[in-house]
Amino acid sequence: MTEPSEFPHRVSLVIEDQRWEDIQLADIAAEAINSTLREYDANLIPCEIHLLATNDETIQKLNSKFRNENKPTNVLSWQSGELLFPDTLGDEENYRFLGDIAVSYDTLLSESKSYGLTLDSHLSHLLVHSILHLVGFTHDLKHEEMKMERLETKILSSMGIADPYNSTQIYV
Repeated sequence: MTEPSEFPHRVSLVIEDQRWEDIQLADIAAEAINSTLREYDANLIPCEIHLLATNDETIQKLNSKFRNENKPTNVLSWQSGELLFPDTLGDEENYRFLGDIAVSYDTLLSESKSYGLTLDSHLSHLLVHSILHLVGFTHDLKHEEMKMERLETKILSSMGIADPYNSTQIYV
């Protein structure tokens, strides 16, 4: 079993908007993927996600292209069709590629202010939520939504983050 302090899973970052430089994005993303996948399956082979840190302009284009919704959103995720790919950092071993996530700085900032959350805690929630989508969780039906919210809350709690569903419903 993987020890909580080990980070076998990782994130490949593309920072498109320089405002992300003010946030410890790499650390937050690493904690989110490792905490989420440890709770999902502690024995999962090493996995990687690709994370695009962008803005409302780019995420609106992506949302329009892939979801036919011509408006910005906080986060988007796409599951991978691949099972394994070479280690992008050195071809040492294979990682399971889970998929891609794009997150908008503008919407993250706006929602954080609106909900009275820190940028870091809201970003962590969006990433945990998206990573769960990458491993197959959905919230199309009420019972699926409740199951996903309970798991998100448990994972966020393990990261020292309060239950985002307790006082204000956040739709991601």
